[in-house]
Amino acid sequence: MWVATPFGESMLDGPCVFCGQCVSTCPVGAIREKQAMGRGRPYQVKKVRSTCGYCSIGCQIDRQVVVLLPDIVGREQILKIHAKKISLGPNVKLKTIAKGTPGFSGADLANLVNESALLAARKNKRIVTMQEFEDAKDKVMMGAERKSMVMTEDDKKLTAYHESGHAIVALNEKASDPIHKATIIPRGRALGVVWTLPERDKYSHSREYLEANISKAMGGRIAEELIFGHEKVTSGAASDIQIATKLAKDMVTRFGIITAFITPFLVKVGDYMIPKLTRK
Repeated sequence: MWVATPFGESMLDGPCVFCGQCVSTCPVGAIREKQAMGRGRPYQVKKVRSTCGYCSIGCQIDRQVVVLLPDIVGREQILKIHAKKISLGPNVKLKTIAKGTPGFSGADLANLVNESALLAARKNKRIVTMQEFEDAKDKVMMGAERKSMVMTEDDKKLTAYHESGHAIVALNEKASDPIHKATIIPRGRALGVVWTLPERDKYSHSREYLEANISKAMGGRIAEELIFGHEKVTSGAASDIQIATKLAKDMVTRFGIITAFITPFLVKVGDYMIPKLTRK
């Protein structure tokens, strides 16, 4: 998030007006301004700004503010603010909702409250209950249900076994997050979903947690192969393989979490850090 301050003759003459649209609509200009400041030539900033076309007031980027995603306490406070606009049922617990929405931004939480109110309105309810919040959370995180999608019995059976594979692996991996929901109702682009949620906010991940997620991602393909045979596995595991591959790649090239036979010395190759293959 960039914070800009007006500069020029208007600062000396008195009150001035700052046009925030300059910064929000000119990312290239903002980058050039920052580079110009680094060179100590502020006159270039004004020259860049004069080409933005939105206002005649020069804007100088002078500070960078890091805005992190809210933690569980912050999410609860944000939910309280947005929930003031709707009538809540007696069973609604905002702390429980905040606990189940890790990684949500303030905009995501506002969208969650709005979606829950819309769902309640469609059911002709005068209050929003916990069920509407749960349904809205599923829609925001996993996509809308595609109840009208036509699937054959074979497709439903294969999807059920595929999702069961994810669930079984998640249940047996001690480091895995607990399962929140498993469904074979198509949502978004997925034919089914096994959704796990962390019990608390996590800021770093251990080797066993990452390996558990890789195992969980591959559980669906393994279930297909065990039940239907090697020749009848499908492309349904494409996104799972993509997730597992990215996790494994990040473990090696970004986190330095590698096998015991390789020393954790990384060599930069292009945009990646590749482990130096040296035995202990």
